[in-house]
Amino acid sequence: MGKDGFELNFEKNEDDGSLVFYLRNDVRAAVKAESDTKVHVTLWLAGAELETLTPPDIGNIRRASFRRRLTREAARRFGKNFDAETDTGKWRQQIIEDDLGQVALALDRRPEGEQAAPDMALMEILIALGGGPSVAERLLKYALGDYATYFHDAEGEAYATVDVEGHRETWPLKSRSYMRWLRYRFYCEEKTDDDVEPPPLKDQVVREVVRQLEAKAQFEGEEHAVNIRVAEIDGKVYIDLCDAAWRAVEVSAGGWKVVHDPPVKFVRAKGMAPLPFPMGGGDASILRGLLNLNDGDEGDQAWRLILAWLVKALRARGPYPVLTLLGGQGTAKSTAARILRSLVDPSTVPLRSPDEKRSSGFTFSALASLWRVGGCGRGLLPVSIAAMVAPRRPRAWRVPSGSVPDAPDTPAHYQRAHAIHPGAWK
Repeated sequence: MGKDGFELNFEKNEDDGSLVFYLRNDVRAAVKAESDTKVHVTLWLAGAELETLTPPDIGNIRRASFRRRLTREAARRFGKNFDAETDTGKWRQQIIEDDLGQVALALDRRPEGEQAAPDMALMEILIALGGGPSVAERLLKYALGDYATYFHDAEGEAYATVDVEGHRETWPLKSRSYMRWLRYRFYCEEKTDDDVEPPPLKDQVVREVVRQLEAKAQFEGEEHAVNIRVAEIDGKVYIDLCDAAWRAVEVSAGGWKVVHDPPVKFVRAKGMAPLPFPMGGGDASILRGLLNLNDGDEGDQAWRLILAWLVKALRARGPYPVLTLLGGQGTAKSTAARILRSLVDPSTVPLRSPDEKRSSGFTFSALASLWRVGGCGRGLLPVSIAAMVAPRRPRAWRVPSGSVPDAPDTPAHYQRAHAIHPGAWK
């Protein structure tokens, strides 16, 4: 029921799938929906269709500006009785605009009666009648556009590499980051020229589209290795700077350079922080001055071991050494671990014990936040860590939730360098 007790009625046009609404003052409105925000509207006066028919206009009928535009065009076609220079004409124009507002409200409601479809608003029915794509179909179309490529890894996990503000990012399809990108893609495509906000996507629609994309990535997409922080291909090592532009450092026998689109697939774990932008002409001896190393041959040997560990930590393949920092209480072991980690894999995650519930006296730092091992006996190096000093092949571990990008607890194969130091214990 509209203003002044006016009841809005409509009927289906079998010829083109539109709905014809009966407005006041013998005005008729044919409405055909292409999407939620793109509606075709034509107005005319009953009995004078040929003389008063307005050309189809496309816009978001929920927007008052679009309804005013329709009203002005209708008044121009309908003649002097709708001329805004007269009080009657101004009143009749207002009636048209008000009635179009009622049409917009009606399209968001579920129709009543035996023909009503459950859980479908009139707008959705109208889109279906007009043969237009559904929300899920449009979302899938946008996801498969030129903005993304889909692939899988050796274990069949589905990923997408997507365009984001001039660079490319790689995310698991199940991750929150990819789903946000998908929603934003829909938002950009559905937003109209007059800055009309599209309606929010339902979670069920997003999940259904993602499941189909996962199947496409697994059975039609190529297989690629997925890397965290460090990758190696064709004799070159690539180090993810973890900056907002997703740049990487390419290291080869001939030197190094920063690349904007590396030929490897990097993903990012929670807590990973950016590396400083590299500059040439550095002096590693400055680092030694920050570490509490002994003087003489013992300190020189420790320094060489630290340099070897740093270099190996930036390789994509093992075996990896475990760097053990030894010293009495207050000798800056934790500080050294933080400094060394910040050089190769800075993180927002602080140093932690292997098992927070069973403190073992060891403080533990693992690259890329990928490792968390069980507790150990008093004064003993854990077997799980010792086995990684020179592993012949990757060992299977259960990674804690949140350590792999947006993934739940998942058995996975990883190799990474470690730095540990025994704390004070009795």
